[in-house]
Amino acid sequence: MSQEASEEFARSLNQPSVNDTIEVSLAPGVTRLRVYRISAGFTQVKLAAEAGVDAATVGRLEKGERPSVKTANALAYVLGTTVLQLWPDQILGHEDEQA
Repeated sequence: MSQEASEEFARSLNQPSVNDTIEVSLAPGVTRLRVYRISAGFTQVKLAAEAGVDAATVGRLEKGERPSVKTANALAYVLGTTVLQLWPDQILGHEDEQA
C-alpha cells in the first residue's frame, strides 16, 4: 500500500497517519521515554542492551532522572526518535555517565 493510500485509509478511520503530529497528555509520573519504549515493544532490559546502558539507568530515567547527553542520544537513536522528543522540557548537558 502506498503512503498516500495508507494516509487516506488512516483518515477514513479517523486515525492519525505517520505524518500527523500527536499531542500527548501524560499521566503523572509517566515519562515520554516509557511511552516510546513500550510503543516500540522494548522491555527496559532490551532497550538498555540495545543502547549500551544499564537497565537500572533506563528505570531511573523513566522515573524522571535527567540523562547524560551520551545516554539520551543512545536511547533516542534506538527508539528512532530525537532527544527533544523524549525530553522536551529538559536542558541536557551534564556528562555524568551514571545516567
